[in-house]
Amino acid sequence: MTGDLIDYSLDDLSEGIDLMKAMEGRYGLWMIEGNHDLLDDAGVFERRVKASGVPLLRDESTVVNVRGCPLQLLGMSWLGTGTGNARLRDEATALQMGRLMKQRRPDAFPILLAHHPHAFDAAVKADLPLTLAGHTHGGYAMLDSQHGLGPVLFRYWSGLYTHGRSQMIVSNGIGNMFPIRINAPAEIVHITLRCA
Repeated sequence: MTGDLIDYSLDDLSEGIDLMKAMEGRYGLWMIEGNHDLLDDAGVFERRVKASGVPLLRDESTVVNVRGCPLQLLGMSWLGTGTGNARLRDEATALQMGRLMKQRRPDAFPILLAHHPHAFDAAVKADLPLTLAGHTHGGYAMLDSQHGLGPVLFRYWSGLYTHGRSQMIVSNGIGNMFPIRINAPAEIVHITLRCA
């Protein structure tokens, strides 16, 4: 789960945790934080999620064995979008990625979980094959798949992106900050990985 379990208020956290625990993960269930999770009280959010038993990866990783293939989830904590200075944001993301990559196991297939898709550029430089992200709600209001609010606000806003050997999937998610979406439907993404 790539963040934004709740919208703004910790009042919704118990229900969010219950929904997470009700999901059936054959090999486990992990999540990272999103910006909305941290708006009310970041410390309380982290403590309550960890106390619930739902693994919250904050600049941490875990390895799970899937049918004999080790898979490493690298969970990037919410760094934020900063003051709008893309260069500073990208430099901070690169530093954060460097710290995460110190945990990288060469024998495991790595998947970066990053709430904001701007982390993809750092993932490409780190030669990570797969990044999963959210945050953008598919661009909220789109004329079609390439024109609308998404590309105005974000470098990557919905779907599959490929750069070299790296790919990223940005999910539109199921939540709404605004009461309407135009050509940016809610979604839950199902990905099937196969061992080479």
